[in-house]
Amino acid sequence: MEKRKNFLDKTEKYKYKNTIIQSIFLMGSLAGWLSRMYREGIRDNEEEREEMR
Repeated sequence: MEKRKNFLDKTEKYKYKNTIIQSIFLMGSLAGWLSRMYREGIRDNEEEREEMR
């Protein structure tokens, strides 16, 4: 019984660590996507301004 409890504690810790890692990756990819969208938006706006002249 004691071994099983130990094992569960370990898996809980691992699961917790895994979620932290996953959320960091998620935030990173989200930030990268947002910055890419932002840069493309700026480029589009500049192109539109060029066309309007």
